[in-house]
Amino acid sequence: MNIKQILFITLISIWTTSYANPGVGISGEWLFQQSSVQLIESDSETVERDVITTVSFSVSDDQKMVVTYYFNPIEEPNVYLISLEISTDGGNTYFAPKSLSGDFGKSCKPGRNIIEWDIFSDVDEIIGDVQVKVEAKVKRTVIQRVFVASKIKSEQTNGIGAYLSYPLLNFNNNVYREHLHDGILEAGLGIGIGMTLISLPFQVNADFLINNYEVPNKYSISHISGAVSVLFSPIPTVPYVTPFFGLGIQLSELADLDDSSRSITVNTSDLFAMGSATIVSSNTYFAQVSYKHSVIRKVRSWHQFQLNIGIKI
Repeated sequence: MNIKQILFITLISIWTTSYANPGVGISGEWLFQQSSVQLIESDSETVERDVITTVSFSVSDDQKMVVTYYFNPIEEPNVYLISLEISTDGGNTYFAPKSLSGDFGKSCKPGRNIIEWDIFSDVDEIIGDVQVKVEAKVKRTVIQRVFVASKIKSEQTNGIGAYLSYPLLNFNNNVYREHLHDGILEAGLGIGIGMTLISLPFQVNADFLINNYEVPNKYSISHISGAVSVLFSPIPTVPYVTPFFGLGIQLSELADLDDSSRSITVNTSDLFAMGSATIVSSNTYFAQVSYKHSVIRKVRSWHQFQLNIGIKI
């Protein structure tokens, strides 16, 4: 019987006694304990708390350490890298064993997983206060970190929402600007309502807006519009805010709602380009600031700033 086999038989007998009574060592040398994952963050990887739970181990008859753990991914399972480390000094230092088989690396599924370590293929002996540590690190490529939203941000941001809108409409027309400047035309309060659907990296908006104008002491005119836009976020990973860009179509007209007999109706419908920034707070409330600009119309072209405040439903 060689020294490995003698040591292994000793290991088995001591483990059987001490693991059943955690915190009690045999001859001051052997103590086997469970280990839990800790939170570690860096630019390239993250170890998330509670992703790995219920870590335990045993030693099999064929001289292998069998480590069992539960994998509870917050992100998609395939972005995690599972690793096993061993300590023989109570957790002060750890080393990564090489002779592993089972559920480690990226070959792990949610739920119960097992890693087997062929002990004596890596070391001649294992003596001391032995602990194991299983970590789940989020490993993303540069492209993923920039262009793919995390599951946490997607869950916070995605959903259907309803909002109230405050639009500020301007026409790209010198006569319009002069009339505003001279007081011939006064811009009144704008208001609107809308719905949004966000499924990162996409957003779809639909809104109905009214912008009011008044010719002092004469009559008022309203700009009435209904619009649908489809937007895309090229960088949905930006913290706190999500930028979107896209196109939409607006059906709109200037009309005198006070007196239909004057029949003042001017068509302003057009396709538009749009950019926006959306903030979702506490997974419930959201705010969006957007800018729209008509793209085809030459006469009566327009641009519009819009502030939306809403709630997810």
